[in-house]
Amino acid sequence: MIVAGMILLTPLAVLAQGIGLQVADTAGTGEPGRLELTPGVVFGDDVSFYGIRETYTVFEELRAFLDLGAINADDSDLDFGAQAGALACIPSEDMACDLAFRAATYFVNTDSKDMFGGTLMLVSSGETLLNDLYLYGGLGMDLCNRKASTASKSRTEINPALSAGVLFNFTDSIAAYIEVSHVDSAFIGTGIRLR
Repeated sequence: MIVAGMILLTPLAVLAQGIGLQVADTAGTGEPGRLELTPGVVFGDDVSFYGIRETYTVFEELRAFLDLGAINADDSDLDFGAQAGALACIPSEDMACDLAFRAATYFVNTDSKDMFGGTLMLVSSGETLLNDLYLYGGLGMDLCNRKASTASKSRTEINPALSAGVLFNFTDSIAAYIEVSHVDSAFIGTGIRLR
């Protein structure tokens, strides 16, 4: 049933154009007041991100996150990149999988261009037959405004955002994930979640 739900929803959504970590989380509820740190990396054809995410569970159904790190765009020098957002769980007691809405905004200033944008997505996840192994995925839209450093005009792009990953809880305090995603181009990311 979980696999059927994942296929039907192809749930959602990835990291914003390689700026910040990807979904890197399940759509399940959390313990209020819990703080998590997730160091991770994301690799793409033109963009790589190396950073850390801080996630705070505000309510059972709401988590806020902030990603800070270094971004390498088009083989230029490392620049600062940031992403902030929230994941709101959808009550779904009768569903075969957990669902959540995810919204994020991101910004980067590189030598060649500035980028600002955001993603809106629906995320789905479920535990597999193997204890502590979760599948998650997402589907959504990414809106990105790019401006070249040498030009006065900017360009806005709207792209579908797709993502799929696995997360394994080694203990209650340590988990690892690997995720593939596509927003304008393909990305792969991995990291460790610490509670």
